[in-house]
Amino acid sequence: MQVKDKMLSFLRDERMSEILRGSFYSFGAKIIITVLSVATSIFGAHYYGAEMVGLVALVASILSISRMFGLMGMSTSIVRLISEYREKYSAEYAISVYRKIFLTVLCLSMITAVILLVGADFVANKVFSNALLAGLMPILMIVSIFNSVKEINLGFIRACKKISQLAIFDVVAKVISLLLLLGLTYFFYHRLNLACIFLSIPVCMAIITSIYVLKVLVQPNRTWRRLAEPPPTSWALVKFSLPMLMTDSLIIAIANTDTFMLGIYRDLSEVGVYSTATSLSLLVGFVLSSVNMISAPKFAELYYAGKHNELKFVVQSTSKLMFWTALPILVVMVIAGKFLLGIFGEQFVSGYGALAILIIGHFSSATSGSIGCLLNMTGHQKAFRNIIFISLVMNVLLNYLLIPQYGIDGAAIASTCGIIFWNGASVLYIKKKFGFTIAYIPLIKIFSKK
Repeated sequence: MQVKDKMLSFLRDERMSEILRGSFYSFGAKIIITVLSVATSIFGAHYYGAEMVGLVALVASILSISRMFGLMGMSTSIVRLISEYREKYSAEYAISVYRKIFLTVLCLSMITAVILLVGADFVANKVFSNALLAGLMPILMIVSIFNSVKEINLGFIRACKKISQLAIFDVVAKVISLLLLLGLTYFFYHRLNLACIFLSIPVCMAIITSIYVLKVLVQPNRTWRRLAEPPPTSWALVKFSLPMLMTDSLIIAIANTDTFMLGIYRDLSEVGVYSTATSLSLLVGFVLSSVNMISAPKFAELYYAGKHNELKFVVQSTSKLMFWTALPILVVMVIAGKFLLGIFGEQFVSGYGALAILIIGHFSSATSGSIGCLLNMTGHQKAFRNIIFISLVMNVLLNYLLIPQYGIDGAAIASTCGIIFWNGASVLYIKKKFGFTIAYIPLIKIFSKK
């Protein structure tokens, strides 16, 4: 009875209502997205095989790295800046900042696309020795621009706390992907369909999100006021975003190091199996991503409004929410992992060891809470960047040592060690700077409570 009362009190708390409401939309969308993603992945694996799944994984890694340079960290900084400037100044000022960021990102992504085109032959033929990848590189160049536009639009929508709209966009992207896969497979089958469909989604979503953002910016009942001071210059925005660029780029590097190095040392089939195991392991942390969607702007809002006690309560409460929601998913994934991998095809069952190892890393993230959001949204992005950098060095070194001998299991060990390190180090840093513990581990007192 006492547990029930505590749960009801937690759910009714006004300080958590906005995050719970936003997380509900995001979590609901994640369930739909997961179903659609699994259906797409199973269909793609059965009709195109592990080799083509591996090719898509390499394409996704290259696109992630190009996005990193095209955005220069502004997909993260826009969430903080819009939230902060709406609180300090006005909605008009925040919108002016968005426009400046959008134009800056557009120019940067075009420059990145040109560099990508120039280095296409080296990446495809020298690094990965893959003729299929070489044929896709010119398309990748164009898609990278649309991908940056999509990310900056989603950042603006997230900062405005339009969580239900974000959830709808995520679902729409997966529906388009599945429909294209079904249509092209049955009527225009080609072995590269899977990769081409993957590359078409950022283009579609850039167009859809741009139309939505434009509608938000040109509301007919909006009363514009003269800005008290001009918005930051493009150079000022880039300088502000650089620490977040470093953090974002390091996280992207960590997320893609194992896939890259598997692509160098192993064949595409193994990359495909590992990619599928990685996708399944992310289900353990999908509560974390659901909560982070709304918690980032909320953290910034509370911190810059000086409501530090409320910030502490919200931070610790979200950690509890993540832990108890992720725990049953972890249990199911460990017990049913082989069965789930077998649905994709017999050759994917060999990824169970890697899946089990990766699950441990993602559960440590759920246990640690929204560490990245808290540090990035409260001006501690440089400290978080340094932690992630050490984690990346550890990840690369372990991948180099383990992949040649242990293959996908070695890649999983390297990735998990890196994730556990950055979670643990971030929890310690937050304890030191904020005076409270963000991690939630029932029955274990890792720090004295304040």
